[in-house]
Amino acid sequence: MNSNNSGNNPANNPANNPANKSADKSANKSGTKFYNKIFYNNRYLLLFSIVLAVIIWASVVMEFSPESEFLISGVPVTVSSEGTDAAATGLKPFGTEDLTVDVTIAGPRYSTKISDISPEDFKVEAVVSNVTSVGEHELTLKYSVADKKAQYSIKSISKQSVWVYFDNYTKEKVLPIELMGIPQENLAQDGLYCEGVILSQNSVTVSGATSQINSLGDVIYASFDNSGINFPLNKTVNFDVNLILQDANGKRLNYITILDGTDITCSIPVMEIKEAPTSVSFKNVPKTSGNNMPSNISYIISPDAVQVAAASDVLSSMNTLDVGIIDFRDISPGSNTFTFKSTDITSAKIADDNVTEFKVEVYASNVTTANMSIPMDRATLKNIPDGYRASLTDESYCISNAAFVGPSATLEKLSPSDITVTVNVDSASLIKEGKIEAPATIMINQNGVWSYGEYTVSVNLEKI
Repeated sequence: MNSNNSGNNPANNPANNPANKSADKSANKSGTKFYNKIFYNNRYLLLFSIVLAVIIWASVVMEFSPESEFLISGVPVTVSSEGTDAAATGLKPFGTEDLTVDVTIAGPRYSTKISDISPEDFKVEAVVSNVTSVGEHELTLKYSVADKKAQYSIKSISKQSVWVYFDNYTKEKVLPIELMGIPQENLAQDGLYCEGVILSQNSVTVSGATSQINSLGDVIYASFDNSGINFPLNKTVNFDVNLILQDANGKRLNYITILDGTDITCSIPVMEIKEAPTSVSFKNVPKTSGNNMPSNISYIISPDAVQVAAASDVLSSMNTLDVGIIDFRDISPGSNTFTFKSTDITSAKIADDNVTEFKVEVYASNVTTANMSIPMDRATLKNIPDGYRASLTDESYCISNAAFVGPSATLEKLSPSDITVTVNVDSASLIKEGKIEAPATIMINQNGVWSYGEYTVSVNLEKI
């Protein structure tokens, strides 16, 4: 029986293998050389020492480094009265928008980077408790870091409490403006006229703390810079107006907001004065031989002259003051009275406060009235609205029983051929498809005859 006990064969032992012994010797020699190169070479030994020192230093710093402190300025303070006694009694905080504190934080020097931290990373809240009355209340502050995982903490804050004003809230209230520092009389020098104080707006709308708004009273006062403005004035002045938000004791009211009128201006016009005769204008004047006013028409204006005020160039070119316009369609035979308000005159200001209106008596003498129906073929349509087709209705007359005023002899020979009716379609009070009534103008081709009253003509409108 043959047995092959190769494991016990010395020749098969790797340690006894000459090749392996040679390799081990070579490896040992290489390791020795590397070791000698590192630890017996000053350059490599210095580099190794530095690296090892840095590793040890970093480990110690991370494990035992003391905390560093940093200051974060301008951290906002939030004030909420929701769910508190203050809210139950209708009170709300005012002036909290600019409340801030400074926060000191502490954290590991290696992990706290101040440039990455902002005021918004903190929560500072004013605790609203036991606030049930209007006025200033001291509120305690509570604070925390917004990020629960932050490696820094708050060490202290610059103040432990804040004072906050509480009041009811007025959404809107309109107050008239009263300008201070203006004389009640003699605004302009003698011989000049002052129209008065003209503000760019006469009232403002405010909102805010109810008690403070109530302390303003029924008006809001305003002031202006009066340097260079001397009363009585000799010329027109314009200036800015500043609203005064303070109570009767001069205390500033900080919790009122002006909703409109933050840029208010004022003008005090000063004008020259001149006496001007009064006059009146007429329209729809009847045809005459010389295209003048009919000789049988006369009028009287009261007052016949009045003191007026305007800029010098306006006054120099003003020969009369036109007080209004009279329509011949409103003049009937005999006496006719027309009244014009002085406040409706725009060409100049009436400088006499006693003159509030002008009365005009118009006399139509030697005339009578006559009536006539105007056939449809005497009417012409004009100014038809866009998108419509217009036509006269199929009635016999465009205007029935129209009234005319004039000398009796002329009226006796008046015929439809002397009459033209112009229908201004787009002046109708209602533009719609179907039948509408449009205003008409009657022209008479006879001297001294005019139509009396206002008339409309029926028109059919069709969309196109």
